[in-house]
Amino acid sequence: MDVDPTTAVRQAEVAAAKTMIARTDGTFSRADFAYDHAGDIYMYPSGKRLITTGTLVNDDATLVYRASKLDCAACALKPRCCPNAPARTVPRSIHGGGRDMARDIAKTDAYIISRRERKKVEMRFASLNRMTSLGMPVCLRVNLIADRTGKRLPYDIHAPLPCCSAG
Repeated sequence: MDVDPTTAVRQAEVAAAKTMIARTDGTFSRADFAYDHAGDIYMYPSGKRLITTGTLVNDDATLVYRASKLDCAACALKPRCCPNAPARTVPRSIHGGGRDMARDIAKTDAYIISRRERKKVEMRFASLNRMTSLGMPVCLRVNLIADRTGKRLPYDIHAPLPCCSAG
């Protein structure tokens, strides 16, 4: 491999994603439209509705919600919404409901506690993996060391060890 792998910098990745999502031209972003799960519609900041035909686009992964041309033409917020288009469209992934649920769960106190506890366990496993030669089972690690050094170990390296036995 020509390039050494580097660890991800989570904060930098999050900041970059937020920068890509944020609108810099002063127009409304998707976050400015409220999604109604029950009605499967987006609500425009002025109270109008954006509806979908149900036709999937982009490799059957996205629904497109559109506003009425008549609603947009008469709207005072049009210059901030869709200045270069006759009507506003908002894309939504077919997995948007699951993403919304995950975002809602992530805001709860129970999730924050669970994440903290899970991190403690994962850190212990990471330490264990480092100590046992990157997660390799102890019996394989012992056999690997014996094969590399050529030294005879006090037991038969070809005999199954308790951690590797099927029984």
